[in-house]
Amino acid sequence: MNVAPIFSKYANMEVSMNKKEETLFGYKMVDLSPTEDTQKILDEMQELAEQNNLTLRVSWPGRGGSADVQPNRVNASITPGVNGKYYISDHFSLG
Repeated sequence: MNVAPIFSKYANMEVSMNKKEETLFGYKMVDLSPTEDTQKILDEMQELAEQNNLTLRVSWPGRGGSADVQPNRVNASITPGVNGKYYISDHFSLG
């Protein structure tokens, strides 16, 4: 099943992320999380997935995840652009 057409509205959409920086044991750590506006978009995507009998997993830099594969799960990601902004990737896959 090609899920890209289902989520094409969100491909390359700019989103905002909260950025929390801290130093831990001398290493600079950056923790990213969706802003309230971005979370609304992710909730819309989750709802769209459910309407199509799918689940949704969204990853972004620094977010942990699992290596399991679920045939009805859409994988999406938020990636940083060269301009320092964040975007929902245009690649959506099942697994």
